[in-house]
Amino acid sequence: MRIKSLIGPVFYLALLALSGCGGGGDTPATSQTTTPAAGATVISGLASKGPINKGTVKVFAIRNGAVDTTAPVGQGETDAVGNYSVDCGGYKGPVMVEVAGGTFTDEVSGATVALKSPLQAVVADVTTGVETVAVTPLTHLACKRAKGHPAITPDIINESNASVATTFNVADIVSTLPVAGGSDAKQKKYAAACGSFSQLANNRKKSSGQSLDDALQSVMTELENEAEHSGGLSDDSITKIKNAETEFNSGGRNETGADAPIISPTNGILKISTAGPANTIGAVDMTVTLPAGVTVTADPVTGEAAAGIVTISGAAAVGGNKLIAAKVTPASNAGPGKVTISMISATGFAPGECLTVDFEMVAGGTFPAKADAFAVTGVAVKGLDAKLLTGMTAVPSSLAAL
Repeated sequence: MRIKSLIGPVFYLALLALSGCGGGGDTPATSQTTTPAAGATVISGLASKGPINKGTVKVFAIRNGAVDTTAPVGQGETDAVGNYSVDCGGYKGPVMVEVAGGTFTDEVSGATVALKSPLQAVVADVTTGVETVAVTPLTHLACKRAKGHPAITPDIINESNASVATTFNVADIVSTLPVAGGSDAKQKKYAAACGSFSQLANNRKKSSGQSLDDALQSVMTELENEAEHSGGLSDDSITKIKNAETEFNSGGRNETGADAPIISPTNGILKISTAGPANTIGAVDMTVTLPAGVTVTADPVTGEAAAGIVTISGAAAVGGNKLIAAKVTPASNAGPGKVTISMISATGFAPGECLTVDFEMVAGGTFPAKADAFAVTGVAVKGLDAKLLTGMTAVPSSLAAL
């Protein structure tokens, strides 16, 4: 459903003059909110990188753990300050909201930029009435993180949204709108966080010679690929984001009224790979020593890692009949924390990625700079006949935050 703005063009110009990543003023930019018919679901909010003008908004149902893109359950368009409102009829349940096309004013350069790649957001459950949904670079990363799981369930959606919000130090990336220049501190902080993505794009343009449109597309493609395929952001991306946030805060172009919060990962994903001669591997044993400030969730009595925390992945995930066991020894005065892992595959697998370890940071802990901050020792790699395979080892292969 295409919604036309009820606000006059003069008022639009005033709002645009105040806006950073979100609409200006003391209240959320919700001018397009629709009063739903009885039993109807309306999704209303703000699409911003800064505010996206004339972007096409589509709402897709998530059914059976996947986004159903055969036909949207509702469709609309953003107005000049990024507001949108879409009537989804009687649909209830999880959704993905996508905004494609349109233009926005870049916060750093002041240039008009075309949105060349869609921004998305996922919501675990929408129901009768009006649901507020922001669509921003942060919700996009959370959406891609959720898509990286075998099934996009409500629990995965909520966990992904909460994880990105915590990492970027924003209260709520979905129901809070990134409104710049107002009196709501949470909205201004969110708007500033979005503004740092403009700084990332401008930095990319300077180093690559790309247009600003293409530079933003390149930045978002790299980050979304990491979020979806690695489960989080690489240490290199985290460093670039931190630098962009600092530069945006000190460069004189942040007009949101708040500093962009500095990214601070509180959980991460470590991937471990086997390496050596081509062999069919049937079992792997190892001990992973955790760097200071890192912990792995486990049963406090048995020490067994919580469900889904240490999982078989990559090459080892192919085929069936697989088992894994992981026991956690917490850090103490006697030494650092450790995770002892044993895995067996009846069908076997080739060398390469074999394990994923989800970890958390303790209060005040510093996120590891590199994957090799985790030491892997006591490695025993065996074939399907249970005999030791010589020349094989296991090493930390990648580290991601979120």
